[in-house]
Formats: sequence, structure tokens, C-alpha cells
Amino acid sequence: MRKLRPEIVQLMILAKAAPDEGNDHAPFGFATRVLAACRLAARREVLRLQRTFSIASWAATLVIVSCGGALLGWERGAQPAGQLKAAAHYLAETLSP
Repeated sequence: MRKLRPEIVQLMILAKAAPDEGNDHAPFGFATRVLAACRLAARREVLRLQRTFSIASWAATLVIVSCGGALLGWERGAQPAGQLKAAAHYLAETLSP
């Protein structure tokens, strides 16, 4: 087993011999400070989540508006059925004797 340094051993002996004051309570106001710090941390987390969801909702709105604008400006081409009819008519004229 490893031997401890003499300074550590002396500190352990002094800590063992220290009188017990019988005060096992936290300092005055400690619980209030801890509770306030926890509430502040929770509030910061909520604000961070609100900011994230706000940015995400604006981004989603931008995508929806952009897609809507693209759909409104999109010209419709000729219908496939009309193209098929024209191709069949052309083949019938050129292939028939």
C-alpha cells in the first residue's frame, strides 16, 4: 500500500481531533440563494427554448411563403394527354401509306 505524505497524515489527525460544534445546518439564507439560482437557470433555459422555437417558426413561415410564391409564378406547360394525342397523330400521318 502506498504511504501518505506526513503533512496529509498530520492534517487527518488534526481533523479527527477538531471539536464538533454541533451546527449541522446550512448558513442563514443558503437555501434561498440555491433556490434563486435554480429558478434563474430554469428561466434561462426556457428563454433559450423560446428563442429557438421562434427562429424555427419564422424559418418555416419563410419556406411556406417562398414555396407558395414559386407555385403561383409557375407556368403550367402543355398537358401530357395533349402531347400524346399530337404524337399519335404525327405517327399516324407519317407511317401510314
